[in-house]
Amino acid sequence: PDNPNAYNAKAQIAILRDGDIDRARSFLREAANHTASGERCPALIYTEPSIFRIAEDPDRGEQPLNCIPSSPIDTVVVVLTRIDANDVLGAIALLDSARVVLERNLGGSGGQFSGVNYSALGSVYAYLGRKEDAIRAGEKGVELLPVSKDAFLGTVLVHRLAEIYTLVGEHEAAIDQLEIILAVPSRISTHSLRLDPMWDPLRDNPRFQKLMQ
Repeated sequence: PDNPNAYNAKAQIAILRDGDIDRARSFLREAANHTASGERCPALIYTEPSIFRIAEDPDRGEQPLNCIPSSPIDTVVVVLTRIDANDVLGAIALLDSARVVLERNLGGSGGQFSGVNYSALGSVYAYLGRKEDAIRAGEKGVELLPVSKDAFLGTVLVHRLAEIYTLVGEHEAAIDQLEIILAVPSRISTHSLRLDPMWDPLRDNPRFQKLMQ
């Protein structure tokens, strides 16, 4: 009962299986209650970052993750939950800090986490407006850790690549990736497509609407 990862996992289930934002928020609050402010974050590589975005409660002004990242990937997850769209300069400063951490880590990460790091870096580049760098890093992540090699984390990187394409305006390419991961077990569902503001630019696209059906 004191393991915050268990509550994060339940929040994911509440969103992905049930589309229940209120229940997800209650689980994320429990996770936060079991992670003291200033402590190291629980390992976030197995937590889908979009869950924090979907379950954000602007009326409460809560910080979904008020902890110290314990890895480069955790750094990006924490940064992406703290971006304030009304504070562009502050958001850029946070993102650029995450960029520095990830770029420094790429050379020595190795193994499966090399692909994960490239994917995370692609997300950061996309938010910073570096379109070509974002696409290159996101595609490199999928290349290093394809679904055929890792059916669990591989789908996460395809999901991340879909987000990158969406952020940089390559909507058809984004839907190509969503079609791949909705055809196999993954941490995305029609509920998350419906609830996640990430996909707002795609909602009028007939291909996206077909996925929602």
